[in-house]
Amino acid sequence: MDFFIFCKNSSLSLILFAYIKRNVVVKHLQKGKSDNQRNRMTKFFLNRSLFQLKKSIPDKVYK
Repeated sequence: MDFFIFCKNSSLSLILFAYIKRNVVVKHLQKGKSDNQRNRMTKFFLNRSLFQLKKSIPDKVYK
């Protein structure tokens, strides 16, 4: 989580985190049954992790 402090643009850091997280999730779900299921799971993980991330970052980081 430390690299967020260095990233002045908060939306950029969120996008960066989402991209990294998405790659990890997609690699983790490569053994999924179908593309449709894998896409649904990826979206779910992405949305959930971004929501948790926004809650966990203090306001000081954004300013």
